[in-house]
Order: sequence, then structure tokens, then C-alpha cells
Amino acid sequence: MIYRIGQLIYEDLQKQADLIQQVMTSHVGCLSESIASTERLKACFLNRDYECWADDLRQHGFSDYQEFMRLESLRDLLANETFVAHPCTVPHERFLTLHQEFYDILQRFHSNIHLVLNLSDYLTQLPNRKLFEMMMDKRRLNGVLAMADIDRFKRINDGFGHPAGDDVLSFLGQTFRKAVRKGDVVARYGGEEFLFYLPDITLDDAEIVFEKLRHEVAVSSPLTAFPITCSFGLAEVQNNSFEQTIAGVDKALYVAKKGGRNRVAVLSSL
Repeated sequence: MIYRIGQLIYEDLQKQADLIQQVMTSHVGCLSESIASTERLKACFLNRDYECWADDLRQHGFSDYQEFMRLESLRDLLANETFVAHPCTVPHERFLTLHQEFYDILQRFHSNIHLVLNLSDYLTQLPNRKLFEMMMDKRRLNGVLAMADIDRFKRINDGFGHPAGDDVLSFLGQTFRKAVRKGDVVARYGGEEFLFYLPDITLDDAEIVFEKLRHEVAVSSPLTAFPITCSFGLAEVQNNSFEQTIAGVDKALYVAKKGGRNRVAVLSSL
């Protein structure tokens, strides 16, 4: 009886673990803003090359890759021939201890997957505003915040329809995700606005980065009949002054829009 119960428990846990792996792989684009290729990230996941994406998972509130390694180890232990073929030779308490640890890790992954899928923007596969703010709250900020706003976005929706607007948002999400460095963060902050955090960079260097990004967007529009451009506002953030810096970024972005759009404005130069 103990053997049969143990086998059923193992089979159920195996299915849960496999399901979590499938969900993680399917939605791995939500976690990949610091890795240029989503396909590469999926390949790393399937090959258990956890180092290449552990930082992404940690940024999103996931436990690090060592939990995955422990999960695999527990799964192997629970499937071990000693348990399956000769359950009487294994102390019952030992099986229950391993089962409880396996279950606890799975529960954490259930919670974390739910968190990420609900705090990621389905259209751009970027973190949304709430997740971005949660991520900033956990950091000691020292770098540059930047906000991008799509110029005349309402005209796109009105003139070409909301599906075209969605295509533009998706295109920009991919473009921005590929443009940032590992360790940078980009999110869809709301509507047609995107927010960036670039740690350990000066305003001068950040201005160069966003000038290149502004130009890249302007020359690679997905709509042939309507040029897509973005305006950018930049401000330096230090000592966890996130809320104050957002106000500065808004001010810089307003200057960029008022100055003719399709330009980068820096708070210190206003």
C-alpha cells in the first residue's frame, strides 16, 4: 500500500513538474528582455543551461536556477529504482521528506509563474508597470531612467485600426528588448509609453544609446504608409529616488514632444 501511494504521489508530482516546465518554456518570452534571442533562451531552458537566464528569473521574483537543479535531483531520487522496485527497503519518513521538499518547490514555481504571467504585458511580452515598479523597489538605483512615447499613436489606431496599433506596440517591444544590455530593464509602462532603467551609466552615454534607438525605430517602421517615431525623456536616478526621477523623466519627455517629437531630451539639459 505504501508503495502504491508513493508511486501515485510521484506520478502526480512528475506531471506537475512537466506542466510547469511547459508553461515556463511557452511563456519564456516574458522573461527575456535582457537576452537578445527568445529562441536562444528557450534552447537554454530545454538544455538545462540555467546560467544564461538565471538573472532574468531573479529579476522577476523567481528563485534562481539552483531550485531547478534541486527539482531535477528530487525527481530523480523519487523515481529511483530503490523507491519503485523495493519500497520496503526505504524508510517511509525518507520518502515523505523528499516528497514534501519536491512539493514545496513546485508550489513556489506555481506562485511565481502566476506572478510573472499576470505582471507581464501580453502584447509586448515585457514587464508591465506594476512589475517594473516592484523590480525597481528591490534595487539600489544608480543609473538612468528613460521613458519612450510613440508619437501620434492615436492617429495610428484611428487611421489604420487597433490591430495595426497592436502590431506597432509588439514591434517596439521586440526592438526595445533587443536594444538593451543584459541587466537593463524595459517595460510597457502604459498605453503607448515604455520605461527603461539602465544601471551604471552616465546621462551622456545614455543619451547616445537612445539617440541610436530613436533612429533605429524611425528607419524600421512596420507601417509603410505611416512613419513610426518615438520621443524619449531621460533623467538620472540615484539613491532609490525612483518617484522623483519619474517626475523628471516626464518633464524631459514633455520637452521632447513639444520640441517637435522624434527626439531625445535629457533632464540636465533643460
